[in-house]
Amino acid sequence: REKMTQDGSRAAYESAVALLDDAITQDPDYAPALAWRSYAAAMLSEAEGGVGTTPMAAALPVVKEYADRALAADPASPEALFAVGSYYGQLAYDQPAHLEEAISWLRKAVAARPNFPQAQNDLAYFLDLAGEEEEAFAITEDVLRHDPGLRDANVIYVNKLLLYGRFDDAAAALRRWGAIRPDNPSAEGMWAVLDIRQGRLAEAWRRTEAL
Repeated sequence: REKMTQDGSRAAYESAVALLDDAITQDPDYAPALAWRSYAAAMLSEAEGGVGTTPMAAALPVVKEYADRALAADPASPEALFAVGSYYGQLAYDQPAHLEEAISWLRKAVAARPNFPQAQNDLAYFLDLAGEEEEAFAITEDVLRHDPGLRDANVIYVNKLLLYGRFDDAAAALRRWGAIRPDNPSAEGMWAVLDIRQGRLAEAWRRTEAL
């Protein structure tokens, strides 16, 4: 699971699915495996932030099935609560009425496990969509204090710093991320965005050519 969230690549999620399916075969009621299987199905789709090609119409029933099974297996499981929140989050992209449901379930997941970086990250993302920018940014900062290599949180955090014009802070965040994950193309791509924002077009071109 750690490699899946740190890497964030399609290959990492596909590998995770194989491991999770094996775990579920051995224990069909193991809530964490069911929950992460739900999340992996979403990430391997064409969903916002996804890295796969499965159409959302095909992915969503799978996402829901595993989230429901996780919650039924253990209603207090932080992972199960997170999976349900993630499901509603996917619905919220096309149906904004589900945004508050996503936030509510993700808050429950974080309440059940306060140090839960992926749930905190997604909560921050949907809070930002709901206009709660200050709380969202504070949560993202807290996520990176506990899990400084988390790809999703770094992308959100650096994008916000760029939006706020805090270029020195963005550069510091990218250096920290690069020190943890030197093989990460996402960080290099964001360096290029920072170069463009600061007028270093030749450097930005060099970086994008190397990707």
